[in-house]
Amino acid sequence: MPRDIIRYPEGVAIETLVGKSSFHVYTFDQDQQKMTLSEVEKVWRTGEKEVWRLRFGGYSGVRKENYKEGELLATPEHLVMLDDGSYKPLKALRTGESLKVFKSSHSTDGYRQIGLGVGQTISEHRGLLEFALGRKSESTEVAHQLDRRRKMDGITSEEIRERYADNHQVISVEPTGITVPVYDMKVKRTHNFVANGIVVHNSGATPGEAVSWGKVDPDRLPDAVVCYVDSTIALPLITAYALARHEPREPKRLYERRGELMELLMSEYQKSKRR
Repeated sequence: MPRDIIRYPEGVAIETLVGKSSFHVYTFDQDQQKMTLSEVEKVWRTGEKEVWRLRFGGYSGVRKENYKEGELLATPEHLVMLDDGSYKPLKALRTGESLKVFKSSHSTDGYRQIGLGVGQTISEHRGLLEFALGRKSESTEVAHQLDRRRKMDGITSEEIRERYADNHQVISVEPTGITVPVYDMKVKRTHNFVANGIVVHNSGATPGEAVSWGKVDPDRLPDAVVCYVDSTIALPLITAYALARHEPREPKRLYERRGELMELLMSEYQKSKRR
């Protein structure tokens, strides 16, 4: 997330944001096809779950001669964005697939640069200013970091050489066998955020087979859900997902309304042209 660059040069841990809202994170805007900022509605702990390890890497440096790796721990169903903008569950990723990467670097004068994904880069502090202003900055306007410092200890020659880092190909995906606290956030409009240098989906996306029904907000179940031909599979999936991913709430007593819901589904099916 945008932050105090001196205190948090690599970003802010998501667990420190639990309960907070109305701040902004880096995100990929699929309409504009570039990196931008979007507001976070909420951050919460979803429980303790088994996580998988995704390892990814790529060549960096001016001549792409140095190989660098990164990794992400997440639940196996968490959706990860591919380089073409589509999503895949983490567990379904295959070696060699290209991921949507958040490209950052350091210029020779020490400022952090952000790759917008449209063949352009911008100094991070200037990009944050333009976002706050809601417009492009003028050539006569000067942007400085709060304390006018570029980095805590200055830019190093190694960081300059590595400034074209481009980590984005899957190396491996494997279960860890460990259960840890896991967290999620809900991002307005773009519905994704950057985690460990790659773009992942936020909450509200359906898992596995339910993807074809689009995004579902569990807080609005069952009113926002329309299930078609194979609704006998979709409805239990959506219900189970809502209960598993969100904090305890008054139960949606769908089972008690099964007769009413089945009549509604049959009525919609009879009117459908997709039979």
